[in-house]
Amino acid sequence: MIDELYYLAMHFFLNGTNFYQGCYSDFISNGFLNEIVGFCYHLLWLVAVVTSALAVGSFLSLFSKRVQRLIIICGFVAMIVLMGIVSSSISTIAVTWIDDFIKFILGYQGGQRTVTPVYSMLFFFIWSVIMIGFSHIFYNRKQIKRV
Repeated sequence: MIDELYYLAMHFFLNGTNFYQGCYSDFISNGFLNEIVGFCYHLLWLVAVVTSALAVGSFLSLFSKRVQRLIIICGFVAMIVLMGIVSSSISTIAVTWIDDFIKFILGYQGGQRTVTPVYSMLFFFIWSVIMIGFSHIFYNRKQIKRV
């Protein structure tokens, strides 16, 4: 809620823009309705981030502190190495399907000027449901220690 209040203050008082306003401002011509859709877009994005963090936290809660640190460090190192490999070989491999998928999620329709936020919002909703399912599964597997 603090983030939403900050967004509203930035938008109305300081004329700031966010990702929704930058990409999807032409989607709805009515200014008030556009603000409501932008608010819903931002809330769905926040829910997706929070549920992802909840799933990661519930997964890490299955392990001891030492193994948690090892997983976090190895995960970051593996991600950096993987990003380096992909970025160095991006010109040699055909990754058009990744480009097409990202354009689909962002709402780009072939040849149209306006971009639709519906697919992004649907993706955020589906992602949140999946992450809630993962966190539920991981929390059910957690064993509480008896004192």
